[in-house]
Parts: sequence; C-alpha cells; structure tokens
Amino acid sequence: MKAINQNKQQCFVVMPFGRDRDEKRWFKAWYHEVIEPAVTSAGYSCILAAMQEQPEAINDEIRYHLAKDDMVVVDLGGMEATDDPNPNVMYELGIRHAFDLPVVIMAWQDQSIPFDVSNQRVVMTDRHPVNFGSTRETLKKFISAAKEGKYYRPMQAIQRASLLELASQNLSEDNILHTLVDEVRSLHKKIEKPIRSNAKKPLTLKRAFMSTKALRRPFYTMYKELGGKDKYWNKITGCRIDEQFVEKASEWEESSWRAFFEVMIETYADEETTDDTSFTLRGKTEQESQLLLEAVKEELPDQPWPKGTHKQIREKFELSGSEYQKCIDALIERGDYLQQEDGRLIEKSA
Repeated sequence: MKAINQNKQQCFVVMPFGRDRDEKRWFKAWYHEVIEPAVTSAGYSCILAAMQEQPEAINDEIRYHLAKDDMVVVDLGGMEATDDPNPNVMYELGIRHAFDLPVVIMAWQDQSIPFDVSNQRVVMTDRHPVNFGSTRETLKKFISAAKEGKYYRPMQAIQRASLLELASQNLSEDNILHTLVDEVRSLHKKIEKPIRSNAKKPLTLKRAFMSTKALRRPFYTMYKELGGKDKYWNKITGCRIDEQFVEKASEWEESSWRAFFEVMIETYADEETTDDTSFTLRGKTEQESQLLLEAVKEELPDQPWPKGTHKQIREKFELSGSEYQKCIDALIERGDYLQQEDGRLIEKSA
C-alpha cells in the first residue's frame, strides 16, 4: 500500500487511460493540463488510479483509496463525447457512492450520461484546449462544493425511500401523515419520469447493430479483413445515425456491409496525412494545437469567407494574428480550404 500523506488531504482521480498510443497520450495530457491543476489548487494532493483495461486492475489499493481518501474525481468522458463511459470507471464510481463520501463527476458537454448518474451534478464541458482554463476553474469549484458537503448521496436517497415505505405500511389511511407520504411518493415519481426520458442515448451504429460482443465480433472481423485500422473503429461505430438508416441497414446482406466499411475505411485513409501532420503553436502541446486547429475549422463557414470572419473566430479563441494565420495556413496546406484573396478563391495549380 502506498504511504499516505498526512500533511495534505488526498484526492483520488479515476479516469480512462486509453487503449492505444494516441488515446493514452490524449488522456495523459488531459489529466496533467486540467484535472491535476484543479485538484491541487483546491488544496488536495492528487493521486491518479493506476488502472488498466481489465477487471483485475481494480485492486485492493484502488478500493482503499475509494473508501478512505478525502475526495474523489471521476471522469466519465472518453476520447469523444459519443464514447460510452469506461466500465471500470463506472464500477469505481459505484464503490465510492456506496461509502457515501465526497465525489465529483466529469463528462463531455452534451455527453449521454447513464441513467444511474443522470440526476447528479456533473462537470460537463467542451474539451477543446481553448476551454481548458475555464474547465479547471469549474472543476475546482465543484471540488470545493463537495468538500463543504454539497454532493449527491445515493445511499441517503435509499434510506429516505425505505422510511417512506415503512411509514406508508404502518400509518392508518385516515392519518394525515399517511396522505403526506403518498404525496411525496407521487411527487418523486413525477420528478423521476422526465429524468428517465432525458437520459435516452443518441443512436449510433454500435448501439443499433453491435450492442454485445457476440454481435460486434463479425463486423469487427469484416472491418479488419478489409484493412481497417483499430484507431478508427470506435469513431466509425460511434458515429450517430438515424432511424431511416437503421431500417435500411437492417436488410443489408454481407456484401452491403462490406461495401459500407470499404467506404468508411477509404474516408479515414484520406485523413491519414491529416492525423500525422505535425502542427504546434507556441506555448501549446501538439495535442492541444491539433484540437484547436479542428475547433477553428468547425467555426469557419463555407468559402468564400465573408468579410470579418477571421476577426470573429480569432477573438473567440483568443489567438494572436500570427497564431490564427498559422491555423489557416495549415488548413489550406492539408487541402481543407483554398487560398482566398479579396473574396476570390485561388485554385491550386496541378
């Protein structure tokens, strides 16, 4: 067991670690840039769960931290907002809840949260590097609030429900308290119903056709046979789809699915050069710079860009003129946009 620092309160951090090199680099940067600074500024010694992607990784040392540490931060976010929470992370959150101790939960903005925690206060933020500072401040405030006792206590909710049931069984029907108990129970059901309806997860390829390992295996085998790369598998199966696509794809034979995966693999193959392109802004890591580049791209309208577009986006992300120009040059260089002068597009020469 690791030695306990008696001079400073401890905060145990539970989060995914990633399955491949790129994911591991991203989560490591997220921890060091956002979570660790927020925890230490809130007055805690930060301890990261040495977790791997297998059940036996949840060992006695981790359980000890979950049961004894003053504070726990649990990050349900994956690489993208559409990713499901890591099962190990959810399991460890359940352990912490069982002890009814302070805990702060994090997730992506607009992430679909499992119903079990959808009624709790969660730090839900956009994870672009430009928002790292504000996310740190928000996380610090949530930690401080939890320290003061402002956190969800599911075990107390269970106790309250048990007391209501006991009161309902032992009070006579003409007792005013019996009526009050019925009213409280009815109100609880009314509140719970919209929570359940709002917790509906977005429809994805994975949820519609590959909800179990047995269903997922033949698709994955087909994908690998066609030359698909593991690092794009989750992005492809996690993309959002609609009911019309589900209805159509439900009738597909194997040849149609193979054609579908061939198109998806080719699409991501075209982006290989983009993924491997080195792009770094001064004072930012390569990961942060790439995320910022994609954020700028998302804000840019179709060309030709209207007058004032660049100023508006540059101010939104608080970029200097040279930093913003470097982003535009990188997007043009990789073929996302064309050079533009005085509202005219300049086609690349062959």
